[in-house]
Amino acid sequence: MQNTGTWNSDLAIIFFFCLMAPIAFHFLGALFQGTSSDPSQDKQRDVNPSPPRQTPTSVNISVSVPNFFKGLNPTEKSKRTTKPKKKKSPVPATPKPHTDKAVVLDAVSGLCNLGYKKGEATKIVKSISDKKKYDSVESLVKDCFMCIS
Repeated sequence: MQNTGTWNSDLAIIFFFCLMAPIAFHFLGALFQGTSSDPSQDKQRDVNPSPPRQTPTSVNISVSVPNFFKGLNPTEKSKRTTKPKKKKSPVPATPKPHTDKAVVLDAVSGLCNLGYKKGEATKIVKSISDKKKYDSVESLVKDCFMCIS
């Protein structure tokens, strides 16, 4: 009984020989054909020289391509006219009190630790911190509880 996990080197050598033999025979045949020792074969080659090669003549090919890029030339005037945009009047922005990000993040974290979901806690803290500037996390969380109840 033969072990199926081993590599059979005999088959590998036969496969390699079958793969490389045609290549080797081709190169050996070209080598021996190019270096013949018979002088009569050399004379026969010179008797029937191949005709000289002619250089190919040049051929001009013209192709008409539709112009898909009309209007891309900056010197051409565009047929398309654009309406001038109306300027919107500036809305006076009310200055928002800016609570420090660290205070906001700590307040959200504190509410999450107390059992609130992160989305709910973020929404509550953002709405309260936009109204007033807070310097401490405790006062922000305290106002959050006031808003919730």
